[in-house]
Amino acid sequence: MLKITYLSRINFFSGKAHVYTITKTCSALSRVEGLSVVLVSTDDSLMGEEKKDEFIVSLNSFSNKFKTSPNFFVYNLGTFFANISLLKYVWKNRKNMDIVYFRDHLILPVVLFAKYILGKKIVYESHYILTKKFGQWLTEKSVAVSDGVVCIAAALKNYYQKFNKNIIVSFCASSEKEKFQTDLPASHFRKKVGFPENLFYLVYTGNIDVTGNGDSYGVEDVVRALPFMSADICFAAVGKKTEGKHSLEFLAESLGLSGRFKCVPWVSREKAVDYILAADLLIIPKSGAKPGNSPTKMFEYLAAGRPIVAADTPAIGEVLRDGINASLVDYENPKAWAEAVIYLKENPEYGKKIAARAEKDADLYTWKNRGKTIGNFIKKIYA
Repeated sequence: MLKITYLSRINFFSGKAHVYTITKTCSALSRVEGLSVVLVSTDDSLMGEEKKDEFIVSLNSFSNKFKTSPNFFVYNLGTFFANISLLKYVWKNRKNMDIVYFRDHLILPVVLFAKYILGKKIVYESHYILTKKFGQWLTEKSVAVSDGVVCIAAALKNYYQKFNKNIIVSFCASSEKEKFQTDLPASHFRKKVGFPENLFYLVYTGNIDVTGNGDSYGVEDVVRALPFMSADICFAAVGKKTEGKHSLEFLAESLGLSGRFKCVPWVSREKAVDYILAADLLIIPKSGAKPGNSPTKMFEYLAAGRPIVAADTPAIGEVLRDGINASLVDYENPKAWAEAVIYLKENPEYGKKIAARAEKDADLYTWKNRGKTIGNFIKKIYA
């Protein structure tokens, strides 16, 4: 049995997408024949509850005293103590690990110890090209020292091949079709989330602010496109995390869009499904438009049975194809968004056609397939 230890600093109850994808990836890897997985985090939220998910280890790290602080110095102090805790764990459990897996460049010191002192094989999962120079330098070092690299987009693989030739691409998400299997009509979900039947709704679910790189997700691009659409077309962005009016709401007011734009507070993944199934069209903005910005919602939207209108970016274009399983647009052009939406509204049969193909393509993206792809890659590295 090949033993994989996934090292992290994730906060289990933060509700963030990367926590969900990490736990689902580890669960998928644990189901691959010949592999066993342990997900280790310096977050103490699950201390004493390992039996809930047998592959999770929650550490009692001193870094937990700093994890909620927005202060830069305090954050880095927490990172220091997290590295100490992970270092202790790796040393103590060195005989029970064959592969160390990570995606957090800030725990590189622990990884270097595992590789060069303990002689362990290292696998790094790459999600980005960072704007901050020091963070990107650490990321490039993480790629260079690893025995293998998993990239979540082909564009990332192309960039990082100058540091490491042993790279595969595995999209970090799943369509999870089971979430959207229902016999209930769309009207049921529209009533549930408060969408009037006589209006045509565009829906986006997820972060409405900025990416980890500080780039806009691009929801404002769609708001700016609404004035070019008929008055019965509305837009709901589900993911507001702040109190009071959001900047998107002020933008909508300035454009005279009263009643046509809803900025809905952040909801759980389960509740987000109701909004997705209540939609006439699903919207995917630019999501930062960087090579690693492959939005996780894109894979869920494939399975939802609703037409998708998405920004034409390199990462999105690796999964969605214009006129085949989605409508891709020049995200910087408000009229391009409007034209795509209006065409789908006026041509429902075309919408059904691309939605049906999207549902078919959703079968390609499952956690099981991701587990097999990465699992086989790890086996070859160890061999």
